[in-house]
Amino acid sequence: GDGTGAILKANVSNNQVKNVIIQSRGNGYTYANIRFDGVGANVASAIVSIAPHDGHGYDPVFELGATSIMFNVDFEGTENTLLPTGNDFREVTLIQNPFLYNTSNVATASIYTLYKKIKVSPGTGDYSFDETVYQSNNFEDPLGDATFTADVISFDTVGNNLYVNNFKGTLQENQPIRGFQSGAARVVNSITEPTLDLYSGKMLYISDKLPITRDNDQTERIRFILSF
Repeated sequence: GDGTGAILKANVSNNQVKNVIIQSRGNGYTYANIRFDGVGANVASAIVSIAPHDGHGYDPVFELGATSIMFNVDFEGTENTLLPTGNDFREVTLIQNPFLYNTSNVATASIYTLYKKIKVSPGTGDYSFDETVYQSNNFEDPLGDATFTADVISFDTVGNNLYVNNFKGTLQENQPIRGFQSGAARVVNSITEPTLDLYSGKMLYISDKLPITRDNDQTERIRFILSF
């Protein structure tokens, strides 16, 4: 070849070359040939594969021509009740390295929640999709003086579970939470916080879509294709 310093040894067993061991890679090779000295028609042969400059894996983006990456995720039904159905969604985002709720640990699992799950007692009325719910002691201006407000994602009338997002303020247990449009009023029995820390991580992509209404036996496939 056109470089210097390469030393290769043939590993021979029962008069057969089993492999070739590279004892020294040498430097400056753009091509090289290997010759085995022997007698007869069954003389061994080998081909030298020259690595790119700086070696394989030094710059995988350039070496593999990798300028785009695709992420694929399926929303399958209720995802074991973690993903409420019945309401719609219309925004999809890609976030890099979000944290677990109330920690600085990077999330690595496949499913997390960003809503509050509020277990309420049987009471008056059912909460409506997308309405504002609140806790307030001011009946003349309940929203203006509310200690807690949120938007309804969905309401499970069988289990009496209220799912909300866009929440502000502090939610109190053993106090009624009311629907501003529906007039529903039920007492908060327990609160399940999100499993992912809101506003953590770096947003890489956001897409607004037409409303997609979900059902228990429905699956949506979301794909992101990012080019660099």
